[in-house]
Amino acid sequence: MSFMLPNLPSPRAKPGELADFAELKVLLDSRCSSTDLQRYLGRLDDNEFNEGIRDKDDEIERLTDSMTVELGDRRGACPDGYPFQTDKLSGSIILPRSGCRPDQELTYKFLLFATRFNMLSHKVFSGIDGTELMEEVCAVALQNYLGRRSYVNVFGTARRGSFSDKVSALCQDLKEGGRFTNITSASTHANDDGLDVVGWLPFSDRLPSKICVFGQCKTGTYWKNHLTRLDPSAFVARWMSERKLVVDPLKAYFIAESADRADWKADCLYCGILFDRCRIVDLIDNLGDPLRTALTTWTEAAHDKLRALEWS
Repeated sequence: MSFMLPNLPSPRAKPGELADFAELKVLLDSRCSSTDLQRYLGRLDDNEFNEGIRDKDDEIERLTDSMTVELGDRRGACPDGYPFQTDKLSGSIILPRSGCRPDQELTYKFLLFATRFNMLSHKVFSGIDGTELMEEVCAVALQNYLGRRSYVNVFGTARRGSFSDKVSALCQDLKEGGRFTNITSASTHANDDGLDVVGWLPFSDRLPSKICVFGQCKTGTYWKNHLTRLDPSAFVARWMSERKLVVDPLKAYFIAESADRADWKADCLYCGILFDRCRIVDLIDNLGDPLRTALTTWTEAAHDKLRALEWS
């Protein structure tokens, strides 16, 4: 089970969990070393390891080495926005990094907190809903990915209005799909049906047949439980009167966590184009003043919450 604040990672934490823990420690103490990890994770206790491990020191070294590789992968995936670095002399001490692009650095910290805080009980800070911010951030990333000609709509909880109104408005924006309809006679209880952001590349003729991306956004660490929830073609057939777009929408999945590269291809077979934490950060250019202000307020409040935790 992945660790969630205020808890610590388990002694069997994956490299990504340890990397997140180390980054959070740097935000608290301006540094984190391998010794810090051993102390805080309780890895000096023989009882923490299963039978069959001959040398726990070797196991600790293997785990910290894997974490260091993960940190290096993150730096490579979002080089202008990764706010941490490894001390060049020791190689085992993680420090803050200066010189990052401010909006990218802010986005990285937001996504880190949005991964490790329980976003059911700690999604609202300073009156701002972090899950709604996630959708707004992902919309910015998707628009930058598709390019300057693209249009992006936030469809999920961050966009107000009834589900039927949001579907009809989306059809109008896309210039296809017709309007909202319910394929069954049952009452509609859907809020977004797994669809959070939509992006498309229109032509000046405004005719159908274009690239369109339907995306789902997830904070936290349980996103793998929802890899198949969003089915763009089924969504169109279920809720739009024309039942089908001329070209089927692509599927995308946006997550706050830094995805495990060992599972990357397998996960993408189910979720489509995967935008994990580092990819989102890499795509951030200009957040815009309203979103930047909201992100800053939420992230600073989350940082204050982190400072109040007793980890020692």
